[in-house]
Amino acid sequence: MNKLAVFFAAALISVSALPCPGFVQTAVSAEETVTEAKNKDFQYNIYADHIEITDIVSQGGDIIIPAEIDGLPVTDWSPSVTVPIRYTTHISASEENPYFTVINDALICTTSGVMIYYVGSGEGYNSRSEQWLEDYQIPDSVRIIGSQAFNNAGFIHSLTIPDSVERLCFGALQATSAVSLTIPASVTQIEGAALKTRLLEKIELAEDNPGYTLIDGVLFTKDGKTLCCYPHKTPATSYSVPEGAESFLRACFSNCQNLTEVTIPASFSSDLRETESIINLTAIHIDEQNPYYKDIDGVVFDHDGKTLVKYPVRLNEDGEYTVPDGTETIAEYAFYGAKFFGVVFPEILHGGMIHQNRVSLLERNCMFGTEYRHLKYVKFLNPACEIKQGRMEFGLRRDAETGQDVSTGIIYGYQKSTAQTFATRYEYTFATLETEPGDVNADGAVTAADAVLLSRWLSEGKALANPENADLNSDGILTVHDLTQLKRMLIYRES
Repeated sequence: MNKLAVFFAAALISVSALPCPGFVQTAVSAEETVTEAKNKDFQYNIYADHIEITDIVSQGGDIIIPAEIDGLPVTDWSPSVTVPIRYTTHISASEENPYFTVINDALICTTSGVMIYYVGSGEGYNSRSEQWLEDYQIPDSVRIIGSQAFNNAGFIHSLTIPDSVERLCFGALQATSAVSLTIPASVTQIEGAALKTRLLEKIELAEDNPGYTLIDGVLFTKDGKTLCCYPHKTPATSYSVPEGAESFLRACFSNCQNLTEVTIPASFSSDLRETESIINLTAIHIDEQNPYYKDIDGVVFDHDGKTLVKYPVRLNEDGEYTVPDGTETIAEYAFYGAKFFGVVFPEILHGGMIHQNRVSLLERNCMFGTEYRHLKYVKFLNPACEIKQGRMEFGLRRDAETGQDVSTGIIYGYQKSTAQTFATRYEYTFATLETEPGDVNADGAVTAADAVLLSRWLSEGKALANPENADLNSDGILTVHDLTQLKRMLIYRES
């Protein structure tokens, strides 16, 4: 059976909170009815007197923007439309359509000033000799650089953003090889991954830009609350996000190779998933005054230490990570990109009431995105660990005969545990751990027979095969409290 689970996580596109100027110049009254429609090439909005393209649905071949659809002129192009480079060979506009034109290899919607796509070729480009296209001038008529408009322009080594540009859409300059970028004062909206170039070393910003600021070479919103872009070729190995920052823009750390440690300030209150793209990260440090997070040995937990939130991708590389005892939940995507060989989830019992310690609750995608060809085993020390339905990615190898990915990874757990049930359901190799807390009769499982035996030991002195497994509250002595805890564990496992 193919062991590769394919998960599609909905990518949330973060944008700055700055006001966005009106982009579409076509007059549309508030009362006008808009109808959504689709043909073999496009998804579009139908207005009373024109068509706006809102998506490309073509599965291959050349894409031609027509002069008309359904008898109405095609006049507008949504800036969020992404040209699917893997499925198309070329995009152009019909010569009969006066609302679209090509200027300096840029396909532009003249109605709204959207640069749709760079349609030039990389003829003469040689990546080995670095014969780059040294300077590309974005046309002065462009107001909006559309989503991933430069996806086929890795040979562009530098480019000039004119003062006419107001908005950089998601991934706008992505895939270019620009080493430095100068952002003019006119740019008041920068979306996620807009500055994600392949070789970015430096960002320059017009002093009078009203929406953004540079703090030690790193781009932030003017109020300093959102980190928008950390130039990924910056040589520093550590970076302290300044106090006042509250969130990260999507892909703000993309392709960072030199950073190994990041410090998060007390003011930070948002998602930490953007640290996943810091490919050599070994530690995330949290300011002690942060009310939302804390770190334990460089791993991020919620403030009370019960939820493991984010694991640095290179920590314990080629080794094992043991989740701290007392952890109750592993958050979604917590181990995304992690490169350890094995991970150990803690046991449920540690000096407290069992119903208060539902340790090792694994959210559906907590292991998604681990280096699944690297990860060899997962151990569950908690026999009643609640594992959300869904597969794990680990231990995959290519089968020479079938050409498919199969799992060679091992799930370790106790007999009749939830780990064994999980492994059986999804056809993983299961290996039994030797002993289990509460297994006082040494039969390899915790059952009512153990409770009976412990009760007889307390009342009659009946011998225990595994007395070390009877001290369930870890106080060093065997008392009725251990029996009570064992009974609660059995009730919990049956619930």
